[in-house]
Amino acid sequence: YWVQHTKDVLQVSDELYASALEAESSIRGYALTLDSSFKESFESARYRTYDLVDSLRYLSVDNKVQQANILSLRSSIDHKMQHLDSVINLAESNPAGRYPTRPERIRKGMELGEDIRQKLQVINDRENELLLERNRGLQSNLDILPGFLLFTTLIGIGIAGLSLYTVIQYNRHRKQAQQAIQTYQDQLTEQIHRLHISNKELEQFAFVASHDLQ
Repeated sequence: YWVQHTKDVLQVSDELYASALEAESSIRGYALTLDSSFKESFESARYRTYDLVDSLRYLSVDNKVQQANILSLRSSIDHKMQHLDSVINLAESNPAGRYPTRPERIRKGMELGEDIRQKLQVINDRENELLLERNRGLQSNLDILPGFLLFTTLIGIGIAGLSLYTVIQYNRHRKQAQQAIQTYQDQLTEQIHRLHISNKELEQFAFVASHDLQ
């Protein structure tokens, strides 16, 4: 998940920088030609740039550090767009339709573009650091996994051994109880047999005694 998340952030970051460059390129074309298609292309690139900033904010909604980085990036983009708007105004105010290429204005545009690039790099670097930290945490968990599996296996073997011992003890006690019951039944049968013989002897004695008395 986190690998894909970092890839998404880097992809949006690259698209955002490309969109900002497209906005600047479109403004240069408009400043030189006053062709409205360049201005339309600029507005489209401006909208897409801010939309990509919102995408970055959404992807990093749970990261306060990245949220602060993205907020700083948004400020730099605002400055860049304000500069490009000033270029439009200057070009449209020129009767000849030619954009006066002042070195300080060109330098200012380059500085604003570089500022955006550097802040995007900070966001990308932080995202890569997070990925490395998460991978180290995952590796740490993988390192202790064999020991954990061995521990749980030993517990399982211990429980299985205890269960087997309990079954063996139960069977032994059951056999002993069955043997005791069988012995008691044999003794009871023997006593009944002897009592039966004794009863017959008493009957014979009573018959003889009755005959003698008569």
